[in-house]
Amino acid sequence: MEQEHSKVDDLLKKLHSYEGEPMANSWEKISARLEEDEEKVIKLKRDRKIYLIGIAASLAVMVSLALFILSNTNIDNPPAVSDNTVKKENIVPEIKDAPNSNSVLENTIEDEKSIETENIVKSTTSSELIAVRATNKKREVKLPDGSRVYINRNSEVTYYKNFAKERIIYLKGEAFFEVKPNNGQSFIVYSNFSKTEVIGTSFMIRSIIGEKTDELFVSTGKVAFSPLNNETKRIYLTEGECSKTGVAEQLQSSPVTDINYAAWKTEKIVFNNTKLAQVISTLDKYYATSIKISNEEILNCRFTGTFKKSTIDQVLQVLAISLDLSSSKEGKGYILTGEGCQ
Repeated sequence: MEQEHSKVDDLLKKLHSYEGEPMANSWEKISARLEEDEEKVIKLKRDRKIYLIGIAASLAVMVSLALFILSNTNIDNPPAVSDNTVKKENIVPEIKDAPNSNSVLENTIEDEKSIETENIVKSTTSSELIAVRATNKKREVKLPDGSRVYINRNSEVTYYKNFAKERIIYLKGEAFFEVKPNNGQSFIVYSNFSKTEVIGTSFMIRSIIGEKTDELFVSTGKVAFSPLNNETKRIYLTEGECSKTGVAEQLQSSPVTDINYAAWKTEKIVFNNTKLAQVISTLDKYYATSIKISNEEILNCRFTGTFKKSTIDQVLQVLAISLDLSSSKEGKGYILTGEGCQ
């Protein structure tokens, strides 16, 4: 019996002297490790979810940005327009005495091959203006009231879209008007220095920026002509008469002596025993060039001839042969040399 108790005591001593960790402590560590691993798994899943959400948000932002850039590119960079295409711009032209407007429809032609005719569509929007400009070639425009305007190169007319109700035009440059009568309604043209008022007639106005006067030439009918800011000095001109006014407001009528005043419209230049001084002045205006002479006696020569759609080189060649002169290019213009005429 004592031996058995001794064996039990020995066994208990061995158990208490066991160097390993107690079972309870081991399970606590295992449980803690499992909980730690579980927390890592949960954190990993959460971080992965946040990462995927971040990627999705970044992709959405990139797609939105790409669509925004694409849409802006289509708006701000339209296809190029050819030189022969009518263009529309929302720029209000600077017109003397023109009331304020909300917008302007501007049609520009940049080709000098031929005259073009444009029928302007009527509109009830009285606040809008229509500006019609001829750049490298002249242009013919049919107005809403049936009247016609022939616009010379580098010139412009502007009017309201409800033109048929109030026939008012603003002119920059040179234009020939064929006015259609409209139940006694006035047709008014404002230019740099003048106001022209008619009922039904045809006439031409030359009002070039940089020149000191406006010129009026009456082809048919009767025209009232006055300085822009002083209508009390109004005069009336009839067929075959012309007048001019400027800063000094001088105003008088006289017979038309320059038969080529509308040559740019007819494309025909006629000289009948005309002094070369007048010939050169006409050619300078028609071809927008500068012709010089080597000596004053050349201006005493006279010339007779007709040119139809001729170039400046062709005209000068004919002049040189006819008057025993030489023509040569000088800078942007020309010079005539020779002995001239007595």
